[in-house]
Amino acid sequence: MLSISNAEFVVLSLLYEQGPVSGYTLNKLIHERGYRNWADIGSTSVYTGLKKLEKKALVEGRLVKEEHTKGPHATVFSLLDKGLVLLREETAWGLSRTRERDRGFDLALSAMNTIPRSHRRKLLTLRRDFLQAEYVKLTTAAETDTGVDWRGELLSTHTLSLIQCEIAFVQKLINSMGEDNAAIPD
Repeated sequence: MLSISNAEFVVLSLLYEQGPVSGYTLNKLIHERGYRNWADIGSTSVYTGLKKLEKKALVEGRLVKEEHTKGPHATVFSLLDKGLVLLREETAWGLSRTRERDRGFDLALSAMNTIPRSHRRKLLTLRRDFLQAEYVKLTTAAETDTGVDWRGELLSTHTLSLIQCEIAFVQKLINSMGEDNAAIPD
């Protein structure tokens, strides 16, 4: 199975749904659905993803020459059979497993007794504050994004739920460090 980025996955998904479209149209759809906020997909990564997918023979680009166009001609991309197979495999894998966990944080948790308790608390407080700020930013984005369809709603609801859970986990950890009989040794 080929490994693809989040941007490449979204491009394959949109090509499946929309049929042949240009990179400009893909970027417009990504923006309209709120994917930029939830999946960290920038405009440039769409074009880079299209080139990579084309090299892997998952999509095909075709130059469309229109007489009334003053600028450069558009390239319209289509999903190839091999791309559809990969999209289905990646979708099945993504629904049944996870690959988006912060393993660095998990490993740091297992070694945090190497850092003095007071410094540990400061570092975890920084993480909690970052998560809270991110939650506010994404909540505001979700409230102001109009016209987001069910896909965007799922992305925002899931992401915000995960952030809430991590905030609660980190706060509980910070609270436990204030206790004399804390379970985490110095």
